[in-house]
Amino acid sequence: MRLADGIPLSFDETFLPLEIGKKIITNNLKVEPIFSLLERKYDVPLIEAEYKLDAVPAETEVAAALKVKHAARSFALSELRTRQAAVQSITKGCTTEGISSSS
Repeated sequence: MRLADGIPLSFDETFLPLEIGKKIITNNLKVEPIFSLLERKYDVPLIEAEYKLDAVPAETEVAAALKVKHAARSFALSELRTRQAAVQSITKGCTTEGISSSS
């Protein structure tokens, strides 16, 4: 979960190989992001990243976490980061509710 001024902004899921995941969960992920740990502490460098953005209705779990209505307008950002080990990160349900589009 990512917050902006205490307001839920996005719901993130990261998929790691089991061997790396066991190491990562021993850290305080509220203090240090997973990808920083991978690069800094575990010497797993980012090689490249591919992104895919889709407009989707918020899933039940995501909507509850973001405190929005089920199927609220949202988007999903899928990010495949190629490293020494396969890592996939998916940001789900970045809510567009309450975000101003003024310039």
